[in-house]
Amino acid sequence: MMFVSFALALLLAEALATEQDNTIGFKQYYESDLLPDLLPGERVRTGPQWRWGDWAHGRTGVVAGNAEPPGWYWVRWDHGPVNAYRYFHKTHDLEPLPAQPTPAPRVTWPGSAAAVAAGEVPVILTDTPADNWAAHAWTPTWLAANMHEPLSGVKVTPRGKDATVFHYFHASPMSSLPATAAAKARAYTRASNMTMQEFLVQSGILSSGPSAKESHGLHVPALDEQSESVSETSGVNSTHALAYAAMLHDWGLEFARQVLPLHPFLVLPAFNPKTDNLQRQTRVWVSPANTHTPGHFDLFHNFYVQLHGRKRFLLWPPESSPYLYLHPVLHPCGRATQVDLLSGTHDANFPLFSPDRIAPIVADLEPGDVLYLPPLWFHYVMSLTDSVSVSVWSLYDATETAAKAAEEVVLPVARSWPLAYKVAALRIFLDKLITSVQSLSSKDFVRTELLETRYLHQPCPTETSFCHSASANEAVLQQGSHLIQQQLKAATAIFEQTLLEGTSSRLPIYLADYVEIAANTIVGPAQVCSLLSAFANC
Repeated sequence: MMFVSFALALLLAEALATEQDNTIGFKQYYESDLLPDLLPGERVRTGPQWRWGDWAHGRTGVVAGNAEPPGWYWVRWDHGPVNAYRYFHKTHDLEPLPAQPTPAPRVTWPGSAAAVAAGEVPVILTDTPADNWAAHAWTPTWLAANMHEPLSGVKVTPRGKDATVFHYFHASPMSSLPATAAAKARAYTRASNMTMQEFLVQSGILSSGPSAKESHGLHVPALDEQSESVSETSGVNSTHALAYAAMLHDWGLEFARQVLPLHPFLVLPAFNPKTDNLQRQTRVWVSPANTHTPGHFDLFHNFYVQLHGRKRFLLWPPESSPYLYLHPVLHPCGRATQVDLLSGTHDANFPLFSPDRIAPIVADLEPGDVLYLPPLWFHYVMSLTDSVSVSVWSLYDATETAAKAAEEVVLPVARSWPLAYKVAALRIFLDKLITSVQSLSSKDFVRTELLETRYLHQPCPTETSFCHSASANEAVLQQGSHLIQQQLKAATAIFEQTLLEGTSSRLPIYLADYVEIAANTIVGPAQVCSLLSAFANC
């Protein structure tokens, strides 16, 4: 830290000299000379104005976050220390490197899921306990011959030209808003029921030619004979693509036995066969080639076992969240990104996303591979061929703890208060909570983590009644100060515990989710953006 302090002292001296010579203030000095932000996770090397000795000449590293004052960044050097450096127009110690996708490392199974998860990074595992699963026999032909129970909830969506993206929607507070309903209609995915044989044929995974029909006894009805055409010769649905995902227990005990043992993939303090089913989920995924799942994150540890075919995962860490433009957590696509992560060009609608600066980790899976996906890592998934996979999710302590804020902490408002008092109490409460658990001011946090990203393209009418009101604040503090302090203490303790159980890179996501949920509780989904805008701007 003495090294950083010396570097900052030199820059302060330069700033003061500039102020004396040009009569510009210290703040203006920085604001006029800043370069575009370096992004957390961005690769850098020593720049042309490097002045900190020859030890790092030509060295490369990764941006770990913003330092103070503006224009300084923490850098974690490859095989070296972490320190802070300058990045200005005229003086920059750093130089961004063109982003290049990097392959996920391949490692041998270390003996436990906990040992894998401790690394906090995606890895492709080999020689795992899944090598002994009988489920490696689950080829499409085998499934067609052996899976006789009807499938519930086959996903059906309009077929794309080269690949089909399956957008997943869930019930949420924003589901009924007009803009949300229109977006869902444009990317409509519905559920249909059919047999495994019908699914495999209509999806194009298996042929339904004469020999196939004879061997499998297939009868392939149209999904909807009035709106969806099925080729009479092939049985493939020509207008809609199909994909299937289900909980393993929906397939019955016979199939569940074929993915044993499961417990080596559970990240739990101690395995208890009587309760482990309450702390994990196991899902089966079956999809044809060129099926895509848009960028999103999961809340849990995920060990993803590739049984048949090949899949590609594009992966980004949690700290990339502001640049990937999450949907609001209240949205039916909550936890999914708005930006097209396959785009190779800059999209003016999402100014912070730049394919040249935010490159993914790429994990290509072959049969027998197991991918570990840490909680809250973003992933875009592509079926490179017809594919059958199983994912084993287990609970993540930090996620479970963060959820307690919304479940257990009562917002410090009285039911009898007018809306202006409730809004004032929420503003006071959130302002203190946000600033107590992370470094940004509450206004900056709401602006950068919500308004400029999640809510950038949401309707956001101005509502002046949500602005700061001295009289409402005074009334709230007189009537509810003790309640605010009490609930603030409880919420702060929860998020501090979340930090202890997880990493600081995940905290902004958990905290932004909580701010949304709290705002929705007070004003409803249609006015959340207006309340957030008032919080940040007036």
